[in-house]
Amino acid sequence: VTVRACATCPPVRRQDVGPDLGEYGVFNFNNTRLYSHELLNGFTNAMTAFEAPFHSYRTLVQRNYISNHSPRDFVTDNTWRTVWFSFTRVQDLQDSFQCLECGRDPNVVIFDGVTAGFGARYCTSSLRPPTMVEANGPKRLHVR
Repeated sequence: VTVRACATCPPVRRQDVGPDLGEYGVFNFNNTRLYSHELLNGFTNAMTAFEAPFHSYRTLVQRNYISNHSPRDFVTDNTWRTVWFSFTRVQDLQDSFQCLECGRDPNVVIFDGVTAGFGARYCTSSLRPPTMVEANGPKRLHVR
């Protein structure tokens, strides 16, 4: 991958600008590693179909590397999580949510579970569960 120094980043960060390889089905992670969209979408599909944890999916891929006599190990759990969450920023996520009355884009969608969680270290003081009632929050009196 050919890169060049980023013109807008501070020199101390030494960031490089590399190509967007999305049209080739490849995710360029920080100009250091390349991952196929097939692999990353595979985890997304596994997670949304049967809630596969990061570690379990990474272990599956690692075992495939071993069984195919790969000279290298697959990445660590932390790297895999970082790469996948980075990929989700550019991933084309489709859904099947459609209201019979409102169409494809209803004003409100209510979910009853969590698919992609995150570590406690990413929690901030402003993070609240969606069911928490705020004292100065809006009052909706005529809700059925």
